[in-house]
Amino acid sequence: VDYGDIFKGYKQKGYSYFGQVYLDGNKKWVLWGRYDHYDPDTEGIFETVKKHSEDVQKRYIYALAYKLYKDNLILLDYERLSHSKYYTNIISGDKEMPTEERLQLTLQIKF
Repeated sequence: VDYGDIFKGYKQKGYSYFGQVYLDGNKKWVLWGRYDHYDPDTEGIFETVKKHSEDVQKRYIYALAYKLYKDNLILLDYERLSHSKYYTNIISGDKEMPTEERLQLTLQIKF
C-alpha cells in the first residue's frame, strides 16, 4: 500500500429500503422494516487482498411499535448485520467476520 493511498478516499456504494404498515385503524400499532446494502470499498484499496475485498455489509431491521401519545412510543426492534463471508479480517486473521445481532426495547419520550 502506498503512503498516499492511506489518506485518499475510496469508492463506496449502497442503498436502503424502508417500509411501514399500520396494524390498526387508530394507527397506534406500527410494524416496519429496513434493509441496507453497503459496500465500503468497491475497488479494494489494499492490492494484496483485492481479490478478497468483497466486504459487503447487509443490515436487516424489523420493529414493532406502539404509539402511547403523539410521538411518544414503545419500540421493540431486532437488528441483524452480516458481512460477506469472503472478507478477511486483517486484525484477527479470521476468514469470516461474525454476524452481529441485537434485540432492543426502547421507550421514546418526546417533549
